[in-house]
Amino acid sequence: MKSLPLLLLPAICLAAAPLQAQMAGLPADSRLQAEQSDTLSRLSLLSGPWTADGAETVTVEGGTTRQAWQIAATGLTTLQILTPLSEQLEAAGYVPVYDCADIACGGFEFRYALDLLPEPAMHVDLGDFRYYLASRGSEDRPDYVSLVVSRASDSGFIHITRIGAAAEEGPDPQSAGDGGTAVSPRPRPRVDPGAASTAESQPPKAIAPGKLSEGLDGTGRAVLADLTFETGSSRLAETTFSSLDELAAWLAAHPTARIVLVGHTDTKGALAGNIALSRKRAASVRDRLRDQYKIAAERMEADGVGYLAPLVSNRTETGRTLNRRVEAVLVSED
Repeated sequence: MKSLPLLLLPAICLAAAPLQAQMAGLPADSRLQAEQSDTLSRLSLLSGPWTADGAETVTVEGGTTRQAWQIAATGLTTLQILTPLSEQLEAAGYVPVYDCADIACGGFEFRYALDLLPEPAMHVDLGDFRYYLASRGSEDRPDYVSLVVSRASDSGFIHITRIGAAAEEGPDPQSAGDGGTAVSPRPRPRVDPGAASTAESQPPKAIAPGKLSEGLDGTGRAVLADLTFETGSSRLAETTFSSLDELAAWLAAHPTARIVLVGHTDTKGALAGNIALSRKRAASVRDRLRDQYKIAAERMEADGVGYLAPLVSNRTETGRTLNRRVEAVLVSED
């Protein structure tokens, strides 16, 4: 196996010099939290924003390395953490394919489509993360690196995924004159306009099993994405919702946890009316959890913020549909 680029070198020589001496682009106090390597994998890397039809991807095969790093990031933004890393990659011949920040990426759905090492090694704040994908190598033997950067109150988190031919046997992308040829970003697949218009009339897709629990355990926040309300009303539809099943199970498994159910709307109408409606919808969810699932009322609060915290832009019907939601926010777990 040829040497990995400097960006990933600490993974194979942790017993040698201090990490900061081996890896440009990371702050001096960076610490490797977890690593996973596979000699041969097949990954679909996100190469565009999440929409009602999903996200564009590029599928790559080859050796794979995933790493999760933590840094002391007091005062640093996610952009300040990401910039030296992306600049290092581009200086080594990588060509940017796609980069975005939290809401522009697609928020909740985009984040949970990412294949990341789990908490606590890698933490992602749904409202404050950045994604960067770059490629290099020949057309037949490409090499890809994706970066995900996020923050907690006093720490930064960096997830590095590398996959491709160079991860197994290709030349070191950091070496001068290695003969590698940068690969241009591949054309993105076109979306069928007819399919898009149909999708815009549909509510957000239900959360995949386990994702709600993962959100509460990881970020303390989860969108109840499959809820529907009667038209023009705060009344929750009389049906079964997998998100409520999972939330009730999570609360039963965490008997000291307290949550706030937060309602959100799109931007149609006045703010005051939207705040009132969002509060009523959150209260409907609280009442359903209390009455049907027997969750103690004192463990749940209900509030609403109207259209003040959108997941995505309200310029399209798809965006407005995604923004009409209720979220569960963990308040405490004594």
